[in-house]
Amino acid sequence: MEQATSTEWRAFVKSTDDVTFRLADCLLQAVTRTTRWTPSRATRSSHRPAFRTRSRCWATKHRNASASSVHRRQMSDPPVALLYDIHGNLAALEAVLAEAENAGATSYLLGGDYASFGPWPRETAEVLESLPAIARIRGNVERWLREEPEVPESARPLVTAALTAARESLGPELVERLYGLPDQAELDGILVCHGSPLSDIESFAPEPQPDEERMLAGEADRTILFGHSHRQFERPGPNDTLLVNPGSVGAPLDGDPRAAWALYESGRFGFRRTAYDVERAAAQMRFYGDWADPIARRIERGSY
Repeated sequence: MEQATSTEWRAFVKSTDDVTFRLADCLLQAVTRTTRWTPSRATRSSHRPAFRTRSRCWATKHRNASASSVHRRQMSDPPVALLYDIHGNLAALEAVLAEAENAGATSYLLGGDYASFGPWPRETAEVLESLPAIARIRGNVERWLREEPEVPESARPLVTAALTAARESLGPELVERLYGLPDQAELDGILVCHGSPLSDIESFAPEPQPDEERMLAGEADRTILFGHSHRQFERPGPNDTLLVNPGSVGAPLDGDPRAAWALYESGRFGFRRTAYDVERAAAQMRFYGDWADPIARRIERGSY
């Protein structure tokens, strides 16, 4: 059985003959202390937004996370906000952070795909850098900042343009820190990964698929927290696993353009959707040029 990600890609390519609209499946195939987050004014400007962060060195936090990738919480601890696939959408991120704070979240779990393929790469990465994260892993687009992306040839021009724009915005030091993040982490016995335990570009579908056990890479009898497919769902998986995808903050692909994320509290997951200024984010994306229009359309529609 073919992978869910490749199925999504072929369906998309079949739906249009416009090569520039064939956004690669780079998004499918691919704390100890509480810091009060202060929102920027991203939704008030079409250009680079002003924002305030309490920046701490991401490299230092990465070293700390690598030294202790297993995090255990008490049942009485405040909720953790689970954020995946932000993709440089600062407007969506800010709305989610405000709602997460109102919900009582004092820490975050960050699941990868932070900056590339979105309107505000560096600004988004810097806000994420300021958050008190109990786990922080990389996704496939962080890896692609320094490695060759695994995408079809028809999608390569768009992917190359998007990654080039992200590298220019981020700068070499931030690119290095993002690339150096760990691939996996653990929270209360939950395996935290980006695509699946097997790969950061292969991910589970909302409905069970033949041969999906392969993507567990031997994992059994535990919860697998992942993203990459930009679809919010929870279901039983093979080998007595529970598969949980919080969805995408910056680029949902389930037909609902609102930011998707989740709260983890007392061993339970609660899915959330947050409205934000979608049109402002799409307009900012189009400032990059014609190549960015497919990404802007995806932001507007919550789908390809």
